[in-house]
Amino acid sequence: MPSNHRQVCAKVNAFVDEGAVETVEALAAFQGIRTHESCQGVPGRRPIQVWFTCGYDGYEYPLMFAEWFGPALMEAVGDSAHFSVYWDTLGGRPRCLLEVRQEGAGRVVDALRNLATKWVPPTESRLRRNSRSACDTHHREPGS
Repeated sequence: MPSNHRQVCAKVNAFVDEGAVETVEALAAFQGIRTHESCQGVPGRRPIQVWFTCGYDGYEYPLMFAEWFGPALMEAVGDSAHFSVYWDTLGGRPRCLLEVRQEGAGRVVDALRNLATKWVPPTESRLRRNSRSACDTHHREPGS
């Protein structure tokens, strides 16, 4: 993604804004998380932003991740970060966005590193058992 910010090579083998490197690397430690875009933001005006997807081999589980990650992150960092899940109408798939306040970035990165050691993604066999996607399965009515 073109950027006006200085970019450096992160451990995830991608060029990202220098101010977003630690956040991107911390997210990359989660199994099944693939970061796609990031921006270091502008201190006092815009937060650090990292867009990512959750899943592997065509099986996506952003809502399963969100149910666990959202409350765990909020408990760890309060309002230093904001987490959202969006449906990308151009790509036809769910994407997640993590926004991190500049002044709380160190605290958020520490929390992400800690949470990455606790996240256990759903097994591929569990996802394959369902004929629907992980998103559809998550919202099925009882007994359906």
